[in-house]
Amino acid sequence: MRFPQHRGLLSAALTMTLLGVAAPSAAGASLADRDGDKVFDDLERRLAHIDDSEAVAVIVILRAPATAERVHDLAVDAGGFETTARFSIVDGFAARMTRAEVRAISRNATVAHVELDLPVHASNNTAQDSFGVTKARIDGGFDGDADGSAATYSKDDLVAGARRSAPSSTSSS
Repeated sequence: MRFPQHRGLLSAALTMTLLGVAAPSAAGASLADRDGDKVFDDLERRLAHIDDSEAVAVIVILRAPATAERVHDLAVDAGGFETTARFSIVDGFAARMTRAEVRAISRNATVAHVELDLPVHASNNTAQDSFGVTKARIDGGFDGDADGSAATYSKDDLVAGARRSAPSSTSSS
């Protein structure tokens, strides 16, 4: 299943990875800024092959919240790029920028880095081995079969489950 979300956003990616839902769609994409200029290497390669007036979709990660005023001020300072989204979970925004705008914004002290805006694919399979019943089966060899017949369920078999209940207003001891 494909979701039109933004790649990048290191904090969001970390959160999504912990939840087991993110994998960049661009296999082998360089998710690094090896030269320390705050522009990811894959974006630099892309910018090298476009016309000066062509804009590319980018993600800008900030060192402060991406307030409307801050993003507007950055756009004015960098040449007037088009902002396509502001994020609240991470300090960043999506925009369409020319090569000159990317270079200008990367020199701003508020900017942590700039990277290509690419799609991600969401899945739930990566967390399966780290949490819950699957984790219990892997770590402890737990399979729930206590009666010796894996094909059937009996009162002797063990069941692992989770139940969410409302907090109790009184405690019983």
